[in-house]
Amino acid sequence: MTNMTNMSHASGVGRKALSWLGLSSLVLSSLAVFAAAPVAQASPAAVHVGVVAPFTGSQAFIGGFFGDACSAAAYVIDQAGGVRGHQLSCTHVDNTGDPADAGPNVARALATDSNLDLAVGLDSATAAVTVPLFENANIPLMTLNGLSEYDGNTNPYFWRVEPDDTIEGAALAAYALQRHFTKVATVFANLGSAQSEVTGAITGLKKLHIKNVISLTVPTDAVSYESEVVRVLATHPQAIIVDGDPQTETTFFTQYKQLSTGKMPPPIITSTDLLSTSFTTNMKKNVSASFVRNDIAFIGYYFSNNVTAMKQYRNALDKLLPKKQAATDLTLSGLPTEYDGVIIAALAMTMAKSTTGHVYNADILKVTEPNKKATVVHTYSEGVAALKEQKQIQYVGVDGAFDFNKSHNVSGRFQVFAQTSGSSTVTIATVEPTLVTKATK
Repeated sequence: MTNMTNMSHASGVGRKALSWLGLSSLVLSSLAVFAAAPVAQASPAAVHVGVVAPFTGSQAFIGGFFGDACSAAAYVIDQAGGVRGHQLSCTHVDNTGDPADAGPNVARALATDSNLDLAVGLDSATAAVTVPLFENANIPLMTLNGLSEYDGNTNPYFWRVEPDDTIEGAALAAYALQRHFTKVATVFANLGSAQSEVTGAITGLKKLHIKNVISLTVPTDAVSYESEVVRVLATHPQAIIVDGDPQTETTFFTQYKQLSTGKMPPPIITSTDLLSTSFTTNMKKNVSASFVRNDIAFIGYYFSNNVTAMKQYRNALDKLLPKKQAATDLTLSGLPTEYDGVIIAALAMTMAKSTTGHVYNADILKVTEPNKKATVVHTYSEGVAALKEQKQIQYVGVDGAFDFNKSHNVSGRFQVFAQTSGSSTVTIATVEPTLVTKATK
């Protein structure tokens, strides 16, 4: 069994050792939260961005990261003079990760903040009920939701800035092939964000001729998974592809070790959704610290640490957040993409000379599509300067180029993270688009 730490890797990015259920006071001071009673809003003259994510409930840690990414973009944009002279304000819209709450909360946010100019976030669990609300309001969405139903999207205000969950599921299978596993188990929690990866993972294993020895869906946050663990143990998998929330997966693998008479579970392949302090800390305590370091691969959408946009994004997070927390936010799938999405929208507003959604929406393609005549820009300030000179531009950001197709979707490659002996992460591999495509077709 290959030890992950022996694999070649690029320079890594750190992870925080602090609790992340919430943002630093520096960030919160400029944000409004639509979860309880209304709070004071930013100036009507500001460009308002609604960050739609779970800020309460079991997935609250995800909302914290989404908020950070928007705040980093706001910092960069404001440092460059704002959007046509207006500052950018990030507003939390709490969807709680539950469709039953998401619809009313988003509707309340739209009613309260009549000046909302852009929405970002919109995770897979709640997108089906929230995306139509923003479409009806003519508000562009820079969304991270992974629902396959939007692969053929016709909503002109919908812009998906990272591959859908089916493709990410296929990337998990593709990495199993890279590790030369020939038989794996798939165990996914009954959770929207995890379930949307199942089809891609299972189909990917079949396409890549990897035997799926057992496929289970487990209830979220159950007290015991003994019966499920026994079934998986009986199949003797070389690896387990999983996804779910931290509590579910920690309980499952703690019991896996107990029921296998103390032997370590096989290597875990999962998404960066699980790259959380609560998961890695409890897994170190209940399973093994060396297992967490060497045998858990976290797969997320690719980004480069060396591009100009990343350096600016990193600097903004460092200014706004404690250093360890800022470093952590760089590793989560979707967060650099969300940052890029806000920058793209701000450049489109600048080009259109308007912050009104139905006016600047068409310019999103104009500032991103590949064009031999375009000036490639990597930061908001570069883009604004080029637009002032009446140049065509193509924004290439933290996640590279955004070549939106006719359904406003993108594709790309993935990278694989592992945790080091401390509380940081390293990039240990990449999963190329050609292999992911092989796992999907």
